[in-house]
Amino acid sequence: MTPIPATNLYQKSNVLNYLRNNFGTFSGDVQCIRKSLHEAECDVRRYDDEIRRMEARIVSLRNEQQAILFRVDQYRSLLAPIRKVPPEVLGNIFTLCCSVESKIAERIDSPPIRLSQVCAGWRELAMTTAPLWARLNIDLNRDMDQMPSGDKMKSMLDTHLTLSKNSPLTLSVTIPSRWDDLEQAQVVIDCIVPHSSRWQDVSLDISRELLMGPIFAAIKGNLSQLQSLFLWPPSKCSISFPTTVATLDVFTSAPMLRNIQIGSLTQTEPGIPWSQLSDMGLYWQNGTTMLHRIKLASAASTIGIYWCHDVPLPDLQGPLVHNMRSLTLIQNKYGSSFRQLYDAFILPRLTTLHLSGAESEIAKVNFPTAYLHLPHLLSLIRRSQCSLTSLTLRNLHSPDDDILALLDEIPTLLSLEIHELPTEGDFDNKAITKRLLLEMTFNHRNPRANRSLLLPCLKSLSFRVRPFDYASAFVRMVQSRWIPNPDYASAMGISGLKKVVLDVLGPKGEGLKSPMDLWRR
Repeated sequence: MTPIPATNLYQKSNVLNYLRNNFGTFSGDVQCIRKSLHEAECDVRRYDDEIRRMEARIVSLRNEQQAILFRVDQYRSLLAPIRKVPPEVLGNIFTLCCSVESKIAERIDSPPIRLSQVCAGWRELAMTTAPLWARLNIDLNRDMDQMPSGDKMKSMLDTHLTLSKNSPLTLSVTIPSRWDDLEQAQVVIDCIVPHSSRWQDVSLDISRELLMGPIFAAIKGNLSQLQSLFLWPPSKCSISFPTTVATLDVFTSAPMLRNIQIGSLTQTEPGIPWSQLSDMGLYWQNGTTMLHRIKLASAASTIGIYWCHDVPLPDLQGPLVHNMRSLTLIQNKYGSSFRQLYDAFILPRLTTLHLSGAESEIAKVNFPTAYLHLPHLLSLIRRSQCSLTSLTLRNLHSPDDDILALLDEIPTLLSLEIHELPTEGDFDNKAITKRLLLEMTFNHRNPRANRSLLLPCLKSLSFRVRPFDYASAFVRMVQSRWIPNPDYASAMGISGLKKVVLDVLGPKGEGLKSPMDLWRR
């Protein structure tokens, strides 16, 4: 930039003196001053013009710099480590990222669509990785004004069903009875039914009328890949209860079906290939229905009974012999009794038993509702002559006498989990007492004293307790069974513990400030 010459005014040495001393008495050359002022103002304008020109040049240079920085980002992207990941590995990563289903609820959310919006390469890979698009969760249990339009639903479903190609489908569909005739419900059904030959894991919480209607009739005999089915799962969805008895026969032919979970829907008998099932769960069933379905599922090795009603079981000519290997019983919130269930079975091949009492305000106030009737369970084990290897007792409020008698009958047990019932207030542990811990402690100094040792094969132990003041007894028990040397353990006739979990409920008591205090002691 060429320097701008100073005006004549700045060359006059007496200007400063005029400014300081001539208020009201100035008699200098007014014309000369005005000329100098004009020249100074012109200089200011020339400086302003030059500044604007330079600022425009800076803006232009910055724009050019941004374009170069964009190229820098592109070059760096080409060298990014993610570009070295083979497409098949990246596809597996995408599959893990999309383990959650694409969902239609109050809004549409699709993990594979979000992945495809990252870049063109990811979009191409996502669109050609069919399993990403094969998981759908459709939940219409909401107000009409909270649901997407039928057109948006159809577009999303068509995209997923097309891009999933021939991949097996995982579907969860919830349609309350009040929306059976809604446009969105018809859109969903019209989209998924033609693909029933690809259904693999399916949960349907919809009315019997829809399932027995003409649209769903098309799936009968067309379920060649169906492996797992959940009908009427426990949920907040309102499904109408039929008043007439009917058989739902659309699932009678499903050669790959092995897992069935059935919720409560009165007056309805689902036609299921019972004899081929390996896993069955029954929810909110009455006694007659429950026993009937267990009897039909004669080959099922894993059976769960959840929140079933506390009603008398039908008269049996004798206990039902079943070859299940795993049984789970979970009380409803009112603490229904397991006693009649224990008396109804002989389970000679049972190896895994999971019992859970009710964990509710009712159960916390009324302890007997959480009583798991362990003496009757003991009768079941003796009658069945089974060899249990895993036992779980949760939300338990049974006395240690019952626990000791039960454990004494199961010397084959490898894994034990006992959880005291969570209760408010200052209550002692009922099951996990000092006496129980002493009975489980191995005596290395006097092996003969171990002839009546509880659980000689135990390898995994999990306790949930209220704060207690006999921590040292727990530590001694664990240390006595912590035997890393397998030869020594074999010579002593005991299996060393491999895993121990201790969970302390509620506020920390004086006897145990934290689980780590056990080891410090």
